[in-house]
Amino acid sequence: MSALSGREEQLDWERRRAPLAAAGAIAGALLPMGGALVGAQTLTDQPKDSASRLLYFHEHASDLVVYAILLALGALAILAPMAYLYRATRFRRPALPKIALIVLILGGVLLAIVQVGSQVVLTDRAGDFARTGDQTYEEAKRVFDLPGLRTLAVGGLIAQLSLGFAFVMISLNAMRAGLLTRFMGYLGIIVGVLFVLPLAPGPPVVQSFWLGALAVLLLGRWPSGVPPAWREGREVPWPTRQELIERAQREGRGPASEPEPATAGAAPAPRTRAASSKKRTRKKRR
Repeated sequence: MSALSGREEQLDWERRRAPLAAAGAIAGALLPMGGALVGAQTLTDQPKDSASRLLYFHEHASDLVVYAILLALGALAILAPMAYLYRATRFRRPALPKIALIVLILGGVLLAIVQVGSQVVLTDRAGDFARTGDQTYEEAKRVFDLPGLRTLAVGGLIAQLSLGFAFVMISLNAMRAGLLTRFMGYLGIIVGVLFVLPLAPGPPVVQSFWLGALAVLLLGRWPSGVPPAWREGREVPWPTRQELIERAQREGRGPASEPEPATAGAAPAPRTRAASSKKRTRKKRR
């Protein structure tokens, strides 16, 4: 009875929190895309030398701050759906380690701080460089080599590693518990890998697509139906390939059976024209 009561409480919690988690997933999909587009539009024409770049950053300070804020809000937004998915998965699959939730929160908060903090520091130093500096290459290099910016860069790397680990662990275990389809599970793992090893600069298309699809799933609008694990409140693993083959054979959808060998007394097969032709040829040779 206690197990049944706990399951009902968990399912009730999931029903109440699903809209909030879906809203976070939508925000986590749209905000980084918007930030990336603002950043791409602003940074496309930036000069290559350090001094000119600092002057360029000073001229476009407001756009760059907006860019950083959108990315920071996007990093915070993904905490809601991923923490929700973590709790739903861990209830059904206790093998999911608690460290996944810890590094998820650490990575999201730290990434938001790094995004805003680095841009604020760089904007402030760029303003000083433009107003009072000698605007030389050596002075510009000192700005980019500030200990504060280096510390924030290390923090950004830690945040990426943390989020990547969290996405991989939560997506993998959610798929094994039956909460995510195999497609969604493997794609979530790819999103985690891309946090650490991005393929190319630009909008996080794969991450935004996955979060948008997760929002559809959490709202119960999945095209093929919500996986049974969500309704039953327990782990419902996906069938293996061998199990699918056996099920198809039981339902009569397996491969066609081999023809049975001919039994004794069965009528012999009629001779073909080719066989008769060969026999006539042998008679003529005689």
